Amino acid sequence: RYVMVRLGVSPSVSQALAPRALRHLADLNPGMKLRMDTLSLKQIKDYLWLSEGDCAVTIFPLDDSFILSRKLAEISLVCLIPAGHKLAGRDAVTITDIADEELVFFHPNTPHGQMVKDMFASLKVTPRIAIETRFAESAVNLLREGFGIAIADELMGKGVRGTDVRIVPLAGAPKLPVLFHHHRNHGSPQLIAMVRDCVERAAREL
Repeated sequence: RYVMVRLGVSPSVSQALAPRALRHLADLNPGMKLRMDTLSLKQIKDYLWLSEGDCAVTIFPLDDSFILSRKLAEISLVCLIPAGHKLAGRDAVTITDIADEELVFFHPNTPHGQMVKDMFASLKVTPRIAIETRFAESAVNLLREGFGIAIADELMGKGVRGTDVRIVPLAGAPKLPVLFHHHRNHGSPQLIAMVRDCVERAAREL
């Protein structure tokens, strides 16, 4: 019987996917202690190498031959748009549609920020950055304070509550993998498989 699970997650995974997966894990294992650690991509390698956690879920790959990764799902990018905004009623928007809008932008040295920056650069468009932030969960409250609209991944969008923010698909955006990681030499294979199954189930549901 397993007494504790420590799951490391990237910020957008922490919003909806990880809580749902941990709910399934708790239902399967009454009394089990659970811990969710929200970490940057750089921190997750050490988290697994130093056995601070059992496994991790991210939407960007970890380049390490000792960390085994498995793709559980695929997601895309969305725009988080204040409900009263002129683009809020759209079924989808493009980079061109938002080129003149003020943006909550992710720090360019993060994988997310670099990807969005590359999307603008490929169309020779300069984004109008109202404010930069490092973590996805900050973006919603910043746009609620009037800092424009934000480009986030679909998992971040799943965690947004309330009717004041619309989640609108970003057409032409690249697909991102939902990746489950664990260190090849650490942890119980049975425990890791159980956690992975719960994350996969949560991904299907969301």
